[in-house]
Amino acid sequence: MSLALPSHRKLILFLSMLSMAVPLSVQSNNEVTNEWRVTAFPHYPIKGNLSGFGYLGWVKNPDYEYTLWYGGFPGAIYTAKPWLQVWGRFPEHLHN
Repeated sequence: MSLALPSHRKLILFLSMLSMAVPLSVQSNNEVTNEWRVTAFPHYPIKGNLSGFGYLGWVKNPDYEYTLWYGGFPGAIYTAKPWLQVWGRFPEHLHN
């Protein structure tokens, strides 16, 4: 009996092991905050497979004692196939 695996199975095995290792390394950081976040993404058709979107959100973190609102627009969604969408938007720049 041979233990040699085809190359695609080796890749799947490697990625599976990696996907289990990454969450374990993240769990070592014990700093947990109770941040509450709500975001709405309204979208609207533009033409054909292209639609636009914006977003509005609210964040509350009682541990660090802050509350904030955030928003962004304009964004675009191109639907290439029913199972494939490409999202993009202009970057935002905030000044504190």
